[in-house]
Amino acid sequence: EQALVHDDAEKAFSFAAPNIQMMMRSPEGFMAMVQQGYAPVYRHRSFEFGESEGQDGIFAQKVRIIDDKGKPWDALYMLKQFPDGVWRITGCVLSEVGTDA
Repeated sequence: EQALVHDDAEKAFSFAAPNIQMMMRSPEGFMAMVQQGYAPVYRHRSFEFGESEGQDGIFAQKVRIIDDKGKPWDALYMLKQFPDGVWRITGCVLSEVGTDA
């Protein structure tokens, strides 16, 4: 979240799982994907961490996001712990609050 706030593409890219890094190919490509596909994550007023669940090196984290226009969104981040001990994001499902999307 802080890497995105500060437009730190290198840092944001470092939190992505290897398969996502391979798909995006570069920090700049990753940042462009976030800007276009996850605008509420990229520019937001607040992040509120909710419930989380995890087992066997897999973790799901719920986050309530208020975008820069004041609209609420729910995000479900999936994370995995890799052999180097670092947790990385393997996916994110983003949905506008109040819709079935």
